[in-house]
Amino acid sequence: MKKIFSSILLLALFTGLRAQDTITVNLPEAIQRSVSISVDAVVARNQFKSSYWGYRTYKAELLPEVTLNTTLPYYSKSYNPFQNSDGTYTFVSNDYSKIDAGISISQNIPLTGATLSVESSFQRLEQYGGNGSTRYMAIPGSITLQQPIFGFNRVKWLQKIEPVKYQGAKQQLVADMEDVSNTAIQYYFNLLLGQINMEIAQQNLKNTEKLYTIAEARRKIGQISENDLLQLKHS
Repeated sequence: MKKIFSSILLLALFTGLRAQDTITVNLPEAIQRSVSISVDAVVARNQFKSSYWGYRTYKAELLPEVTLNTTLPYYSKSYNPFQNSDGTYTFVSNDYSKIDAGISISQNIPLTGATLSVESSFQRLEQYGGNGSTRYMAIPGSITLQQPIFGFNRVKWLQKIEPVKYQGAKQQLVADMEDVSNTAIQYYFNLLLGQINMEIAQQNLKNTEKLYTIAEARRKIGQISENDLLQLKHS
């Protein structure tokens, strides 16, 4: 009986109902609810999402990375001491603004573990005052290759490990959902068995009450003894 009540309680929690609510579900509906809202199903999906985003992060490392570096217009005005030829000091104004920007594209090379980068930059410097001027500096392009000689080729190993891990995560999700479905089926039939046993117990109670009522009537007319009535009552 304890197992029956446990199954009923688990099914009530699984359906998300209040104690006073009633719902009728068939087996396919019970399975569908279990794989949609049960705690085990939610945990399994979250674990798969973690593996999925880990796999996406690995795939992103194989793509070119574009980086844009800029400095908003910067303005500075200051006074700095300057020593004249006669040894005296004076203050000169340093009044300027500058802006610079750069873009780089880098690509990991899994075969060797190297990183190939192409960079381009531009800088504008404007000096204010009586001898003001504007200067520009641009680097159309520079190529950099970083090749570790004795380092660990991480990207190459990721190519071997991450696809296997992701495939394993997908298979694990399928297995976890199968376990959730099997658990729902077990609880469903436990509940049905509990209902059948309860109906049998209710019918047996009704039959026993009828027999006891008949026995009481027979006791009143002396057809059975008091001891027989007591035995029937406690049977």
